Amino acid sequence: MLSAPVAAMTGATIAFLQAQNRFFIATIGTAIINLVLIFALLIPADADTLLWLAGAILAGALIRWLVQVLAIGRGAAGGFVLRPWLVDRILLAHFGRTAAAEAVVFFYPFALRAIATLFGVGALASVNFATKLVLLPLGVAIMTLTTVLLPRLAGLAPREGQEGDIAGLRRMAGQGQFWTLVLSAMSAAVLIVHARWLVELAFGWGEIGDAGLRAISLYTAIYSISLLPMGLNIFLRRVLNTMGDTSAPMIAEICGFAAFVGGALAIVALGLPLEAVLLTAAGGGLVSMSVLLRAPAGKAVRLGERLIRPELWLAVILSGVATAAPGLILERVAPGHAWLPAIAIAAGGMAGLCAALAVNREARAAVRTLLPRRQ
Repeated sequence: MLSAPVAAMTGATIAFLQAQNRFFIATIGTAIINLVLIFALLIPADADTLLWLAGAILAGALIRWLVQVLAIGRGAAGGFVLRPWLVDRILLAHFGRTAAAEAVVFFYPFALRAIATLFGVGALASVNFATKLVLLPLGVAIMTLTTVLLPRLAGLAPREGQEGDIAGLRRMAGQGQFWTLVLSAMSAAVLIVHARWLVELAFGWGEIGDAGLRAISLYTAIYSISLLPMGLNIFLRRVLNTMGDTSAPMIAEICGFAAFVGGALAIVALGLPLEAVLLTAAGGGLVSMSVLLRAPAGKAVRLGERLIRPELWLAVILSGVATAAPGLILERVAPGHAWLPAIAIAAGGMAGLCAALAVNREARAAVRTLLPRRQ
């Protein structure tokens, strides 16, 4: 509990760093806490072990916050400024609607686990492991992309008294939409082709039997399909938020979650298998996506028009196929090799990115622009 106010202050420092396009210090916070915990475990504790670990967690949270404060520099030493008072009704309303939208998204895995309890012993554990594995690329790749693009989108969006750069916002939103779908398709391809290897690598060290690992692998492969609508919805919500629209994301996620729960309960009533329930999560994401694309702010940046372009889906399909191809080929050449899937995932990732770049001319131009700077 003592670390809660420290975490709140850390949220403010992370937001400040990300607004300045300084993402490295903001993203290594979890690593700092983990290193402090590892160091604490290496030191023998004479007192209660749980109390010792609780103190280590608090120390890690404090160190993380202090590192970010030092990275900010003098700007962090201004103290509390109450004038001018920036918290008004509009800000509180935006906060409430955004919190509600994110809370609904957060409850998807909980609802899946709750419904899984209706399918017998072991279903809850298998679904729990599968959802955790699918949410990993969602957080690592897609959430990272939206976090990096958010300051640029906000800088281009219209504000009070300013028109903004709508043309630039459309280009940035189009590229973000493109790469979100590509990364989602690549992540889904990896989880579908290499589900068994990833499950054994993550959960095969304990007492889970072969049947349990097979069930987790199957649920992981099926649930990974929902990465495309989930990933795109994350990006669409960020675009609408930068334009001051927090109502449409909230309504969209409520509608999608209601469709998901209604469909899942109907499947249970019809006696269909748990795999069909997992597919309803993707259906709920599609419902949310349709509402987000119909929002007036979304129409202003033409998100729906870009989404129906054939070249976009050609790139998404090619990137997914290119990502999956090395794993399918190497499995036939040398089946059962312990670390061969890791090589296939790395090769497939490079192939998927190359396939996406081969189709998207704007992305190729951006890479050619960045290469001389890196050199």
